[in-house]
Amino acid sequence: MSASEVTFYTNVDYTGTSSTYDRGGAVQVGGEITDRYKSVRVGEAATVVAWRYTSQDGPQHQWTVDTPDITAVRGVTAFKVTARDIREIRVGLVDQTGQPRRCSLTVESQELGSRVTVGFREEALLGSMPADGSRVTLAVCLRDEDSGEYVATGALHLVWRDSDSSVRIDDATNCPPNLAPYVQPTNRLDFFFRG
Repeated sequence: MSASEVTFYTNVDYTGTSSTYDRGGAVQVGGEITDRYKSVRVGEAATVVAWRYTSQDGPQHQWTVDTPDITAVRGVTAFKVTARDIREIRVGLVDQTGQPRRCSLTVESQELGSRVTVGFREEALLGSMPADGSRVTLAVCLRDEDSGEYVATGALHLVWRDSDSSVRIDDATNCPPNLAPYVQPTNRLDFFFRG
């Protein structure tokens, strides 16, 4: 496998039948790939963006490193392999309430021209941070899917820091206190829901 390729496996822990795909190819949809893959190895210059549905609606799942078990996404039915962009920012939602509930987080940015929605233990690609270091504003809204109630709304600002190739929270003054943002070293912005 080259740096620009990914290899999917039909079993966890990189076992079973393997299939290798190069970046820049067409989106792979349905057919023989439907719910087939259980683990993935990702080349250092590649990113995999995957969807559970052939329509590519719903949450995106993204892998930039080898992942021995991708079964938590409950089946991959469509995916594409792209070049890795170090300025990519992904968004995730982490439950710290200890309560059995379903929530969805919507994050929107006019500067990045995107809007994504994720549930617990899901992540989605929001976009690529501007290289010039300009601020990006994110509007955030967390909805309890069982009650229909919006339990957190607010905003925060991010910037790209060239010195260490990282995304930084520039201002979280207007982020709701029950939804704590944290940028992981992989430039994934996780929101920790505290109830």
